[in-house]
Amino acid sequence: MVSNNIVFNHIQNPVNLKYLLEHKAGYNADGITPNSLLNFLCFHGHTESAKLLLECKDISVELIDSFDSTPLHYACKEGQIDTVKLLLEHKDINVNFIDRFGNTPLHYACHYGHIKTTYLLLQHRANYTIINCTNKTPIDCIFKFFKLKLNRIIQNFVEENNQLSLE
Repeated sequence: MVSNNIVFNHIQNPVNLKYLLEHKAGYNADGITPNSLLNFLCFHGHTESAKLLLECKDISVELIDSFDSTPLHYACKEGQIDTVKLLLEHKDINVNFIDRFGNTPLHYACHYGHIKTTYLLLQHRANYTIINCTNKTPIDCIFKFFKLKLNRIIQNFVEENNQLSLE
């Protein structure tokens, strides 16, 4: 049995992935599925390898995992703009697909502050009014992101100056 780490390390390189696919050697590692490969590539921004994998007839841009997340969810979480663009080229992509937590790809792009990804999703008709399981719209997630970021800025300032002077 091939270890998952070996497979994931090799598929990042499009040349290695192409070889694996041509020789039908792609998914024989423990727990490795086409879905987990594609999600891994999209999460880490390996766009060329993701493109090769999507060219296979048994791989769909709409594959879902145990969290009901799609490759687009993973690319948006990390702000992988080139990978998001690749996925959005597919006519059967559902830009408003809701995962187990009620989040769309737009929720994740907003939550993690990926401005370019957010804009691109909106251009592709992402719905910014969908409410997730915690009663948050993507817009609410934006505010949470900036609140967390501002808190970190203030904490860093306090730590660097050992005190907060309001004078």
